[in-house]
Amino acid sequence: MTKRRFPRPSELAPLLRFKAPTWDGKKRRLDAALTVWDLRTIAKARTPK
Repeated sequence: MTKRRFPRPSELAPLLRFKAPTWDGKKRRLDAALTVWDLRTIAKARTPK
């Protein structure tokens, strides 16, 4: 039976890459939209009534 071991940080580093935060709110919202319906929801929230 093989003894379990804790992974080394060098082995975990490629799996834990985080994106740098985007300060531009418009770009962040548009990047998060995956469908036309997502864009519609964003537009409804941002458009004045």
